[in-house]
Amino acid sequence: MPDDRFDYTEALHKLCRDVCRKLSEFRNIDTELIGYSFSLARNTTTRFGGWASVTPVRFESGSSVTVKERLRRASGPSGKPEIFKERIYFKTPPVYGADGRELLYIFNVMAPRFLNLSVMEKINTVMHELYHIDPRFNGDVRRFPGRNWQHGNMKAYEAKAESLGRRWLATDPDPRLYEFLRYNAEELRAKYTRIVGSKFPKIPLVHISEEEAFRLEPGLRTR
Repeated sequence: MPDDRFDYTEALHKLCRDVCRKLSEFRNIDTELIGYSFSLARNTTTRFGGWASVTPVRFESGSSVTVKERLRRASGPSGKPEIFKERIYFKTPPVYGADGRELLYIFNVMAPRFLNLSVMEKINTVMHELYHIDPRFNGDVRRFPGRNWQHGNMKAYEAKAESLGRRWLATDPDPRLYEFLRYNAEELRAKYTRIVGSKFPKIPLVHISEEEAFRLEPGLRTR
């Protein structure tokens, strides 16, 4: 007889809380200000594609506003058409958790791709995504120098994630924290009546006026 329903995102939350408590690289992370999300991949017949992601709610360096530039054709002082550089400002709406607290990140896992990984692949993926979080925990992601600012050297990034996974396991965590990682999608469906989890919608960009942008981020005036 199957057990009661299983909340996958709550289990992920508990796992991340233990990881961040034990590993120095993640000590600045407040796992209560991360939303844990569970979504169905469009292509469910293959393990290829995204397994998980961390989405920041704020912009570079934790700014609440981002600026994009575009070229616009308009009449110049002489009346002839000229090309002008136009600045456009955006913000993101606040995202709240079930307890009403404003969140800084959304940690999403894709089903069934993430579920069908091996235990170590799942643990390493969790480390990979947590390591994306800015060490200042300001709502932005960790940024590396150069063009590949998201990962830096990808091989070194993955090696770091694997090292973090081994170090966490070496702390002898309660096996109940990661027991759910031992089951693939089919096994979870057989074990539990229902698999449930929180889901957060995609965070939209909201176009705002220059006046509001300067009110939210006064430092923009000097940029």
